[in-house]
Amino acid sequence: MTLSNKDIALDYADVMWGQHDLERGLTYLARELAAPENLARFTELFEAFSDLRFEILEPGPIAEGRFFQEAM
Repeated sequence: MTLSNKDIALDYADVMWGQHDLERGLTYLARELAAPENLARFTELFEAFSDLRFEILEPGPIAEGRFFQEAM
Protein backbone atom coordinates (compact mmCIF):
# COMPACT_ATOMS: atom_id res chain seq x y z
CA MET A 1 0.00 0.00 0.00
CA THR A 2 1.34 3.40 -0.98
CA LEU A 3 0.79 6.20 1.50
CA SER A 4 -0.21 9.65 0.33
CA ASN A 5 1.93 12.69 1.15
CA LYS A 6 -0.75 13.72 3.64
CA ASP A 7 -0.58 10.33 5.41
CA ILE A 8 3.21 10.52 5.56
CA ALA A 9 3.14 14.07 6.96
CA LEU A 10 0.60 13.08 9.62
CA ASP A 11 2.54 9.94 10.55
CA TYR A 12 5.79 11.91 10.86
CA ALA A 13 4.13 14.53 13.06
CA ASP A 14 2.67 11.85 15.31
CA VAL A 15 5.82 9.72 15.56
CA MET A 16 8.35 12.53 15.98
CA TRP A 17 6.40 15.30 17.67
CA GLY A 18 3.62 13.35 19.35
CA GLN A 19 5.42 10.23 20.59
CA HIS A 20 8.97 11.67 20.59
CA ASP A 21 10.14 8.45 18.93
CA LEU A 22 13.47 9.60 17.50
CA GLU A 23 14.44 6.25 16.03
CA ARG A 24 11.32 6.10 13.86
CA GLY A 25 10.99 9.85 13.40
CA LEU A 26 14.45 10.28 11.94
CA THR A 27 13.67 7.77 9.19
CA TYR A 28 11.46 10.47 7.64
CA LEU A 29 14.27 13.03 7.47
CA ALA A 30 17.07 13.56 5.00
CA ARG A 31 20.38 12.00 6.03
CA GLU A 32 21.84 15.43 6.82
CA LEU A 33 19.05 16.20 9.29
CA ALA A 34 19.39 12.79 10.93
CA ALA A 35 23.10 13.43 11.65
CA PRO A 36 24.36 12.64 15.18
CA GLU A 37 24.67 16.31 16.17
CA ASN A 38 21.02 16.90 15.25
CA LEU A 39 19.99 13.75 17.09
CA ALA A 40 21.57 15.24 20.21
CA ARG A 41 19.60 18.47 19.67
CA PHE A 42 16.31 16.59 19.30
CA THR A 43 17.11 14.59 22.42
CA GLU A 44 17.85 17.77 24.38
CA LEU A 45 14.66 19.39 23.11
CA PHE A 46 12.50 16.43 24.08
CA GLU A 47 14.15 16.16 27.50
CA ALA A 48 13.75 19.88 28.18
CA PHE A 49 10.16 19.97 26.97
CA SER A 50 8.88 16.48 27.69
CA ASP A 51 5.27 17.58 27.28
CA LEU A 52 5.91 19.29 23.92
CA ARG A 53 3.38 18.08 21.36
CA PHE A 54 2.25 19.30 17.96
CA GLU A 55 -1.09 18.62 16.39
CA ILE A 56 -1.48 19.08 12.65
CA LEU A 57 -4.92 20.54 12.11
CA GLU A 58 -4.62 21.03 8.36
CA PRO A 59 -2.01 18.78 6.72
CA GLY A 60 -2.87 19.81 3.19
CA PRO A 61 -0.53 22.81 2.84
CA ILE A 62 2.48 20.80 4.03
CA ALA A 63 1.65 17.58 2.20
CA GLU A 64 0.79 19.36 -1.05
CA GLY A 65 3.83 21.64 -1.09
CA ARG A 66 1.87 24.80 -0.30
CA PHE A 67 3.52 25.39 3.08
CA PHE A 68 6.26 27.69 1.81
CA GLN A 69 5.25 30.53 -0.45
CA GLU A 70 7.63 32.36 -2.73
CA ALA A 71 8.46 35.92 -1.72
CA MET A 72 6.65 38.48 -3.80
